[in-house]
Formats: sequence, C-alpha cells, structure tokens
Amino acid sequence: MSKQKLEYCRRCQESTNGGISRRDNKSPLCTKCEELEAFIDMAETLTYPLIKWEFKFQQLLAPQNGMDIFESFLKFRKSIGKKDPSFAEIHYLIWDDMFGCKDKKGWMRQFGKIYADKEKAWKI
Repeated sequence: MSKQKLEYCRRCQESTNGGISRRDNKSPLCTKCEELEAFIDMAETLTYPLIKWEFKFQQLLAPQNGMDIFESFLKFRKSIGKKDPSFAEIHYLIWDDMFGCKDKKGWMRQFGKIYADKEKAWKI
C-alpha cells in the first residue's frame, strides 16, 4: 500500500483533499480557499475583504514577486471590464490595513499619482 502525500493549502495551511488553484493549476488549496478564489474571479467588483484576501494570497504564494503578481491580477480584471476600485485606492486600503494610515487625503497626495500613473500605463 502506497502512502498518499498530504498537501496543505497555500493560503490557510489546512489539508487540501487534492484541491488546486484554478489560476495556475498547481498550487494546492483547500475547498474553502478554492471556492473563495473562484468567487473573487467571478465578482464584478472587488470589495475590500476580497482585495485583502487576494493580496495576502499572492504574498504567500510568491513572497519575492507577489506584488507584481497582484498588480497583474488587477490589470487582468480591469482588461475584462471588472469595476474594481482604482489602483491607488486599492493600495491605500492595503497600506491602511498593514500600517494603520488613517490620513487618506495625505496618503493620496503623496502616493496616489504614482499608482494612478501605473494604472494609466496599463493602456486598457
């Protein structure tokens, strides 16, 4: 009798029962995270809890280039007509969650143009 390799979800570390990410067809995911990933991909507009989940998911999958993958994910969603918040707004929400930045106007004055320019460069 052969031993079956036990895999753990890349997001929550629960056992996967053989589930994988639909995005790359290889990253192990538990049933709950598989369903959430599918829901995010189908959502017309990302709410902040979904943005936060996706950002953290990409950071766990690829800590060295997770931000680039997250940006590609947002660019793809915009290219297919999804109605997500602006790139600057998304980054502010992430920054606020991570560092407790409550001065949105100040943050937008300092960093908003950087992210707005990046989003314009997507040429969508």
